[in-house]
Formats: sequence, C-alpha cells, structure tokens
Amino acid sequence: MKYKMEHLINRSYEAIKGRGLIKHDTLEVEFFLKMKEELKEISSAFGDEQHYIEECIDLATVCFMQIVHLGYNPIIEFEKVVLKNEKRVINSDITK
Repeated sequence: MKYKMEHLINRSYEAIKGRGLIKHDTLEVEFFLKMKEELKEISSAFGDEQHYIEECIDLATVCFMQIVHLGYNPIIEFEKVVLKNEKRVINSDITK
C-alpha cells in the first residue's frame, strides 16, 4: 500500500496526539528530550539492523512531529534541504 509521506506524517501526529503524548501546550524542550532518548535507543540498537532502522525512524518521527507542532509542513521543509544539498553539489567541484 502506497501513501504520500505527508499523509503518513499527519496520521502519525494525530495518533500521537490521540495518545496524549502531544498536547497543544507541548514545549519544544519536550520534543528535544524525546529526540535525545531516541538517539540513545539508536546507539543501543547499533549492530541489530532491523532494530536500528526502527529506532532511526522513531527519531525521524519525533523530528517530524515537532515540525508539525510548530505549524510547519515537514515535506516543504525537507524539500528546502534537498534543494540546498542539490545546489551544493552543483556549486562544488566534485572532480577534486
């Protein structure tokens, strides 16, 4: 089953909100602390590929949730980063 990423992000946000883990007054620092927790889990999962991938996605999810919570569209913000990286490739001399 294929989904657009934006649809999945919005479903995730609503599910996490529905669990009471994100509320209208959730602070940025709470997302930051959750990111630190996920980084520790990534570190612990290193060497177990499936678990490692799952923890990486958990971290990405927390990042996306914070972006949504701040009122931004993570797809648009991600596209900005992609464009910036593509521009860096164009502007760099990769033959060095």
